[in-house]
Amino acid sequence: PSRSMPLHRMALSGVYAAIRMNMLPLTLVDLVAIIPKGDLSVYAIGRSYRTCLSRLELQVPVMDPAKLVPKLFEMLLGQYEEELDGPARAAVLRDAKRLIGFISGTEVRA
Repeated sequence: PSRSMPLHRMALSGVYAAIRMNMLPLTLVDLVAIIPKGDLSVYAIGRSYRTCLSRLELQVPVMDPAKLVPKLFEMLLGQYEEELDGPARAAVLRDAKRLIGFISGTEVRA
């Protein structure tokens, strides 16, 4: 282990690198949220993650933001379930996918 990086941050950085290399639709915030609180800020883990990538010369694929839409949409539904009934729910999901496709330069079909 590096003197400049605590072991627990190095371990989480490795886990997050494996998540990203396998293109799982999880963010660093998701990973930090399941860990008991301590000195594990998302920013500290992010710095450690970038350090690990650099030291190991890993090339991690860029995550397709459209893969995060279903999870974010479910979180939104949890907050606004009554407001997002059948037709509204379908319209928001469709439009979110279209906007992500426009922003990322790839067409996403609803």
